[in-house]
Amino acid sequence: MRAMPGKRSLDVDDGPKPSAGAPSYITFTSVTQHDVWGPANTNTLRKNEPKHRISYFIYALQFNPDPPADLLGDFAYVIAVVTAEHCLFLRVSHNGDRFEQFENFSVPDQPVKDKKKKETEAKEDIYTLQWIKDPINRRDWTAVAFAGSTGIIRLVDLQLQPQRVAFLRGHATAVNELAYCKAQPAFLLSGSKDHTIRLWSIKYLTCLAVFGGAQGHRAEIISLDVDLFGAYIVSGSFDSTIKIWNLFQPEHVALLDKVRIHAITSDPKPVTVPSACFSVSDIHDGQIDCVRWAFGGDKNHYVISKASDKTVLIWMPTLPQHGVPGIGTEWQLCHKMKLQNNDYWFVKFAVWQNEGQHVLALGDDKGWIRLHDLQALATKQKAAQRSLKTKVNRTSSPSKAVIRAVSFSTDGRLLIGGSDDGICHIFRRSDSPTGKRSPAASQGGRAGRFETDDEDDLDDDFKEC
Repeated sequence: MRAMPGKRSLDVDDGPKPSAGAPSYITFTSVTQHDVWGPANTNTLRKNEPKHRISYFIYALQFNPDPPADLLGDFAYVIAVVTAEHCLFLRVSHNGDRFEQFENFSVPDQPVKDKKKKETEAKEDIYTLQWIKDPINRRDWTAVAFAGSTGIIRLVDLQLQPQRVAFLRGHATAVNELAYCKAQPAFLLSGSKDHTIRLWSIKYLTCLAVFGGAQGHRAEIISLDVDLFGAYIVSGSFDSTIKIWNLFQPEHVALLDKVRIHAITSDPKPVTVPSACFSVSDIHDGQIDCVRWAFGGDKNHYVISKASDKTVLIWMPTLPQHGVPGIGTEWQLCHKMKLQNNDYWFVKFAVWQNEGQHVLALGDDKGWIRLHDLQALATKQKAAQRSLKTKVNRTSSPSKAVIRAVSFSTDGRLLIGGSDDGICHIFRRSDSPTGKRSPAASQGGRAGRFETDDEDDLDDDFKEC
């Protein structure tokens, strides 16, 4: 573990201020960094790694929404991180400047058959994770679900000793994303390369429903999310379409209840949902790699989507009313954001929402985390966009690794990003302005990057106007 503090300054613009009631400043300061691959001499470690190593990419990481005291110890936050075949767990202090790795779950090699039907071993590459509540009593956030290239979903309960590991099998190939809704804690959702979404019973380890078919996605599903009420699923695919599925239509609820009743004593066939209630293919010009639900003050459903066309769109679908046949296709664009330095695929954003504060964080190809003030967009103002620099002087030159995954803590105090070189970057939030304005900013220049005097400095100030 290594912590390397330092400071950077930020160029900001003199754009319009947020509306009354919104914070004048949102400040994030780079606190520390953690190499999930261990010793300081990571070059030696990686040089000696087996040749079958897939990657050091951090595809997903996530703060525990409400960790119990026995997981926290004397720390304030718990984070799960997946990289290669490992799922690691970190404890982080309130200020983000102190941390410890307390658990590392490694997936063993999986037996598979090659094209000649000879048995061989495949190394898991984990793409996604989700904190879930205890599968038995569903009270505490003590378990994690994660999955990846083999298509097997694993559930690990950290409170049980020895750790209880359960398996969900059903997808024919890789699982690209998991989704979980605390309003429906009995269920877990998975989107796969096999073009389908599966709904799982966590308690009974049973697949209850399969979303997909003739009118479903025609390519692998890269991203999915479930709304706050556990009623709608939004999914994005490599086929450039975004679909919305009604999880609890009356006819589906009756079948799901019947399946759940018999799940203990039998192995029921899952319900098949062949078509979505909403589908759109003209919203993006590229493959969809991230979709998330968002909610405004008007209580409407909004979707935030990102694609390989280097855009992030905020839009509102027109969902069909219950009992009305057909598939909805109408939508209203609320805002379009053009991205810089986003040539890589499978880079996902995170959104933090709380009492009028809406911030979207997204990593890029150059080792930056860019933040977008969605509150400014909601009030029809110019978006405030800032960047957090996460470059690391690890050897002879600064790292420029892609930031693929970001996550906010529930209270919005900390932000963490994971890069392709196996580094977790932790930022701390403060509501007081600490960034410095440069001469360019005082002249009304556009938002700029952090300027670095010392390549070993790692503290970055972020200011949103």
